[in-house]
Amino acid sequence: NKRSKLEVIYPMTPKLKEYYFMEIFNKIIVKDYALIPYEINPSNESILELLKNLKKNSTKILITYDSHIRKNERLLVNKVLEIDPNLIIVSIGLEYDIEISLKIKNFIAAYAPNYISLRGAFEKLLNPVK
Repeated sequence: NKRSKLEVIYPMTPKLKEYYFMEIFNKIIVKDYALIPYEINPSNESILELLKNLKKNSTKILITYDSHIRKNERLLVNKVLEIDPNLIIVSIGLEYDIEISLKIKNFIAAYAPNYISLRGAFEKLLNPVK
């Protein structure tokens, strides 16, 4: 994999703590990553700002939280998919976020915004069984 960096785009919600990612990546030995928060149902301006700051050659993981019911979160998903068709979606809500776009190729439903669910998802994604 020639992609240099992992970019994790995640919703700012009280249940989802940034240090969860740090602990998980420390455990599964991911050193080169960026954490990119977005507000729940982000404004068009903040979506554009987020898109401008994404790296070209990174592996992108977008964490959704019942985004299928929020118009601008669906917009965010679709805009990031345009930039990176190999985007990985991790839903920390229900599995319905897969219905946001027919272009989603990589999807995991973690079902909860907690450490255990996220760790399970990231271990599957980043350390697949050989």
